[in-house]
Amino acid sequence: MRALAGLLAVALLGGCAAASRPAASAPAESAGGAMATEADVGQEEAAEPMGGEMDEDESMQLMDDLGGATDDLDRALNLADCPDAYEHRDAICALGERICTIAEDHPRAQERCLHAEERCAAARERVSDACD
Repeated sequence: MRALAGLLAVALLGGCAAASRPAASAPAESAGGAMATEADVGQEEAAEPMGGEMDEDESMQLMDDLGGATDDLDRALNLADCPDAYEHRDAICALGERICTIAEDHPRAQERCLHAEERCAAARERVSDACD
């Protein structure tokens, strides 16, 4: 249950972060009232160097969360609590997807993505072996 709460918190944070970024496909209005072009929007995004660092920091935090979710899955499987195990498996895979989404824009996080994908696959296999 702790991992599910953590996943919800991560999802909320991810949603807030995504909502604060300007959409590249949506035209933006410049200070003079004219509509900005896609090139203008790209320049605005390039002027925010901290965004990349924050995403990488987030991916490292998500890796920590992934470890906690894996521990929760271990406990659920040891107790033969399949409904709980399914939730933890899903949380592990959702965290992995978020890490890989970050890695698409930040190649230094690619190794974390591969590790997260391996953990998701292992969680699916373990839950399938124990519960299906």
